[in-house]
Amino acid sequence: MSAHAANDRRTHMLARIREAVRQGNHYGVAPEPGPRGSLGYQGTGADDRVEAFARSLRRAGGHFHRIRAISDAPRVIIPILENAHARRVGISAEPIFEEPLFLAKRLRAFGLELWQVTDGRGTHATAAKDALFALEAGITGVEALIAETGTIVLAAKPERPRSLSLLPPLFIALARTEQIVPDLFDWFALAASTQLPSAWTFITGPSKTGDIELTLVTGVHGPGEVHVIVCET
Repeated sequence: MSAHAANDRRTHMLARIREAVRQGNHYGVAPEPGPRGSLGYQGTGADDRVEAFARSLRRAGGHFHRIRAISDAPRVIIPILENAHARRVGISAEPIFEEPLFLAKRLRAFGLELWQVTDGRGTHATAAKDALFALEAGITGVEALIAETGTIVLAAKPERPRSLSLLPPLFIALARTEQIVPDLFDWFALAASTQLPSAWTFITGPSKTGDIELTLVTGVHGPGEVHVIVCET
């Protein structure tokens, strides 16, 4: 190919890119009312938010469970662990797992090998690292759930290390209905008034990647199975 022909092709390609960018990156007129218009999830009731979150989570490849009382959580958690053949389980240390749930005690009663953050630091750093990498499931509370996208929002904190939601192949999140927000706009409004953690983690379904030959593979960079249990009370 001559230099002139190659230059023509390059010019043509760049012109097509510029046109595509021009067509795809233009400002529209925001519909009424207000600047947000119809963006995001518009449901208002608690049931609307729960159902919206459930649909969004399932579309993303996650599993949704709804319970009436927090004490019912083990009835959901135990079968999930059994189906995944998970025996080594890690749980965070936060109020939702304490009285009346007593999650650690109940899991141990089923013969599960448990790793739990007990003092905000866990065990010795090296021992904790080895234990976390050996876990087959991680269970934590959440900061929020986003109904529009089915996203779990976690704040990194000593009692809830990020490793519990990122390292094990199975992740289970336990939340209450009041933690569900309609969309990301609403979550930003809430987060603006809180102290920033060292990191926010957003989880939308199981880990996915299409880097290799554009073939979608789950569970490569994180959990391949994600469950969310929402308690009504």
